[in-house]
Amino acid sequence: MNGQVHNTSIRNRLVVPPLDIPSRGNPEVLEIESYMTTREYISPDKGYVVLGLITTGPDCWSDLVSKISLLIIGQKSEPEKYDIEISLQGQHDAMSEPEFSRKPVAKSNTGIPISEALLEFQNTIGQYYLVGNNVLNLNRAFLVEAVRRHRRSADQASRIIDEVDDLPVRRFIDLGDMHKGLSAGLTPEPEETIANYSRRCRSFITNMNNVEISDICRRLELTQNESLSQKPTDALEIENLVFATFFKLFD
Repeated sequence: MNGQVHNTSIRNRLVVPPLDIPSRGNPEVLEIESYMTTREYISPDKGYVVLGLITTGPDCWSDLVSKISLLIIGQKSEPEKYDIEISLQGQHDAMSEPEFSRKPVAKSNTGIPISEALLEFQNTIGQYYLVGNNVLNLNRAFLVEAVRRHRRSADQASRIIDEVDDLPVRRFIDLGDMHKGLSAGLTPEPEETIANYSRRCRSFITNMNNVEISDICRRLELTQNESLSQKPTDALEIENLVFATFFKLFD
């Protein structure tokens, strides 16, 4: 990748290796376990987090997370923006290092160690749902791999976050999934929450390709003037505007 930076909130492709990882390491097994998690989250009408990542490339197995961006929509009048810059050093472990060695990675960069970054991420997101475009295909995939590498390299007492308990599929609300559901004629049912609707869309759709945020804006008839009136400064604010528009379907 030669130092190329990737913003996963707007990338349109994720390179995923064959599903030949045994047992709990298998993404299919992980997704099933994630749906079985019973933890409850704060209702999105009371708050949520828009999630974005910057990575060193598009492959969650061999690329690294260099920045986590969070837009907290909570009880305060204005959204709160958090950027967690992460050092690339120390993110790989003995199992993943051969993959990293095949790609040039910056020898140093600014940021805190991955263990500190995961702790700050965990403390900041609290019990909120995590929202974003292609957030399951991209952002969750990268976070899960980062957490797995941390778990393999840390003793039990030092483990900060668990990919199944803390990052289950059901915790994520994917704008792309809802876009596909609406495009296929899948409309919210009476009393259905937006989180449940997002999950129903994902179980209904067969096309798992990523979606451009511009396509979703057109589907929701968000004109350029409407977007500009909100003065979005980055992808997270645009995605928050899209989520707020989806939310109107549940009024």
